[in-house]
Amino acid sequence: MANVKIHAKLILQPRDAGMSRQAIASTRHISRNSFSKVFRIADEKEIHYADVRNLGENGRVHIVV
Repeated sequence: MANVKIHAKLILQPRDAGMSRQAIASTRHISRNSFSKVFRIADEKEIHYADVRNLGENGRVHIVV
């Protein structure tokens, strides 16, 4: 399977705000499978939105899954 680059801030921000997985998937138009991978990687690396809020070119931080 090819690597997929996912804009992590789009997932981490609402997650840290307490939004449900289903709500994130539907409002961000990202598959639940893809954002579940981002959740898993973020949990393993202990990454939160506050950690990446000010990082990234053009405000984007990607996680390759």
